[in-house]
Amino acid sequence: MPENGSLKRIRASSPTPSSCSEVSDVSYALSDFESRREKNRPLRVAIEGNIAAGKSTFLSILYDLVEKHETDENLRWYVQPEPLSKWTKSEGSNGGKNLLDCFYKDPKRWAYTFEAYTFITRMQQAIDAEQIIENDITPNNLNSKAPVITFFERSIYSSRLVFAENGFESGYLDTTEWALYCDWSSYLLKTVKQLKLDAIIYLKCQPEVCGERMKIRSRNEESSVPQEYLNQLHDKYESWLGEKGWMNEKPIKVDKSEIHASVKRALADVPVLVLDCTKEFEHDPEQRDKLVGDVKDFLFEITSKEQSDFEEECLGDQPNPDDMHKPLIPKNIFNTKLAEKSTSENDDNLSDIENQPPSFHNIPKRFRKREIATNSSAETAN
Repeated sequence: MPENGSLKRIRASSPTPSSCSEVSDVSYALSDFESRREKNRPLRVAIEGNIAAGKSTFLSILYDLVEKHETDENLRWYVQPEPLSKWTKSEGSNGGKNLLDCFYKDPKRWAYTFEAYTFITRMQQAIDAEQIIENDITPNNLNSKAPVITFFERSIYSSRLVFAENGFESGYLDTTEWALYCDWSSYLLKTVKQLKLDAIIYLKCQPEVCGERMKIRSRNEESSVPQEYLNQLHDKYESWLGEKGWMNEKPIKVDKSEIHASVKRALADVPVLVLDCTKEFEHDPEQRDKLVGDVKDFLFEITSKEQSDFEEECLGDQPNPDDMHKPLIPKNIFNTKLAEKSTSENDDNLSDIENQPPSFHNIPKRFRKREIATNSSAETAN
């Protein structure tokens, strides 16, 4: 029987999705900014970035900018931090478990549970936020020229494109789990209009700096997160939103056979602002003002520009058959031991995290770096 959190053979892409890929594309058109502005509904902007890149700090700056009236503009901005309290059980809605801590301690056991729950809670947040903001808008400011803007700390798109996909490539989601995740998440992003984004602000930060900031803020759940994990997330963000990322390809090329076809379809008209946040900005007024100025210029540009209508037909989510048989070497960034080939029927029996004592100060052995041999067996840890 493999040890807790061990990895098995995985593939590079998921099996053929279900008929959910046949969903009509009409929801995208109904959710564009122009139609919502006519109804005075909020513009949706996601603040994206690596762990400890400065997202919470940046959201606080945007919030204070409005609350303290540091501008003459009639800004109507709302801020939605990540629903972290739900993931760490403080709200008691997840059965009493600290899912974030469970995931970091035993990613193989908890990856699918955690990634699914973070996606759903982000979706709930997006739906609830729009309703709350609509109720908050009074008749006195209905005629204001300033757009209503909601800033979300991350989005369902990074949940899928960065964290969940990285989990699959690292072997913590198996092929079936990844296929299921892509199947139902594709359906939701096509049919839940509140998930449509109008803009993305990417806080780019070197992963080594993120690691130092993570140590400084010293969250218990993050004490055993390896630097390699931050490096992997950084690479995922760069391949999506970075200078050479596919979001900078205009027009975005969408192949209906690729697994993320529906995601690319939803993001095809979404502008991206990249802010370099490697330099400290919280206590640097000059750097802070520069970042805020770039954001205001960006928002003015996108709210002044007419959004083009979608004319292409809906593209499905059929994976490329050629990718189905390509071997994928697990990244193993949490450094769990690779399982040797076994015919045991009990290979999937993994011990529950709740039976293990918490360890916040020492890096668990399964997180320590191991070399992955070409014969799919693990060598001695470095």
